[in-house]
Amino acid sequence: MIKNMTSFTLDSTPNDFKKYLQVNNITRLILYYDDKSCSIKVSHETKLFPIADYFSNHTDWQNHEGCFIEIGKRSGALMGAFVWRTNRGQGCGGVRFRNYKNIAEYFRDGLRLSLGMGQKNACAGLWSGGGKGAVHAPDRSEIEDYDEWKKNMCLDYGDLLSSINGCYVTAEDMGMNVSDLDVIHSRSRFTTCISNSLGGSGNPSVPTARGIFTAIGAVLDWMQMGSVDGKTFAVQGAGNVASPLIGHLLNGNASKVICVDVNAEAIAKLSSKFKTYIEKGVLFAKHVGFSDESIFSEQVDVFCPCAIGDVLNPKTIPLLNCKVVCGAANNQLGIPDRDAKLLKERNIIYVVDFLANRMGVVNCADEAYGRFEKNDPKNERHFDKNWDEGIWKTVQKCLEEAKENDVDTVTAALKMAEEKSLVNHPIWPGRFKAIINELVNEIDWANDGV
Repeated sequence: MIKNMTSFTLDSTPNDFKKYLQVNNITRLILYYDDKSCSIKVSHETKLFPIADYFSNHTDWQNHEGCFIEIGKRSGALMGAFVWRTNRGQGCGGVRFRNYKNIAEYFRDGLRLSLGMGQKNACAGLWSGGGKGAVHAPDRSEIEDYDEWKKNMCLDYGDLLSSINGCYVTAEDMGMNVSDLDVIHSRSRFTTCISNSLGGSGNPSVPTARGIFTAIGAVLDWMQMGSVDGKTFAVQGAGNVASPLIGHLLNGNASKVICVDVNAEAIAKLSSKFKTYIEKGVLFAKHVGFSDESIFSEQVDVFCPCAIGDVLNPKTIPLLNCKVVCGAANNQLGIPDRDAKLLKERNIIYVVDFLANRMGVVNCADEAYGRFEKNDPKNERHFDKNWDEGIWKTVQKCLEEAKENDVDTVTAALKMAEEKSLVNHPIWPGRFKAIINELVNEIDWANDGV
């Protein structure tokens, strides 16, 4: 058992960090940017200062307005809601459920993903800010009844959402499904991507895949390479987004699609779904190990990262044998400015993730304003080649600006996102930052466990 503050570091495992919090009677904490001192602050400062100290000079900290961390009352799960910038509205983004090796990885994931969601929402023209949820998923061997435990975790996450008063609205992400979101919704109204029967938009994977397909079409058109017809693709991942994306590629007459995944079940489902194309020698689906990097070296026109992030870095970029990178995964680059330059040096066009994979959040945005069973106009316009804020024109505008200014596409995209993310909500300017400030000043966040 952790007995004192000196045993807590950012290398501590989530379980050890939870023990540390419990020993110090801390059930929830907040990490935030303090406007007065222009510095990062953490509640329970004397006991949790390593967190603020670690991120004070870290590139993943981008003056996030509030990161709310809690230990679930029913499940004991380590869970958090990360909010970057709320000028455009409430922080919006899915809650991710995955296993983290240490606390640094946990916080970095939440910080990077909430930043990316803010950039994505801004470039998509949504009146939403940057937000993301993160829950540490323990090994199944640690839990006696895993299904019951996960249900309790979802109930706990709903309570966390309600307790932060709507400055963050959650949705579905890695490790979560519509049923999980329905459970969260039973404890909090600040939930989207819930099932159709509850008035929600359901699983966002299908529109997300269509958005990636649209982005691929936009970059091929900009490069004067024509359409998907006759092109070759390497897809990393065979999950909820990758599978329908592959369907679009095959229907678009791609000449070859190579897909790999570390999940044998996902590959089996994909192989069954597209059996005819496998028999024709158009689709090649392979189960690979975690360390297998063969997909990067495949000679194709387009490489599509559709699994986890942080896959393109100085180790893997030299392996690439493609003209374009365009996929669904968030945070595809290990260090964005460094790795974007490496791709540019190799003359590989990188379609920035948050420009291409917007349709998940678009699909569930503004659910309270009603929905259409089919072809919702608020969604369909994002696929319109003639809409200025649609995927097609946004991608091509980024590529054109990168070319004109001789910069990488990340630099061009970040400039677009930064300008748009600072635009204030037309009806509720400053409201959500004020809510966060009120939460920061609440005595139970600041003094719990002191």
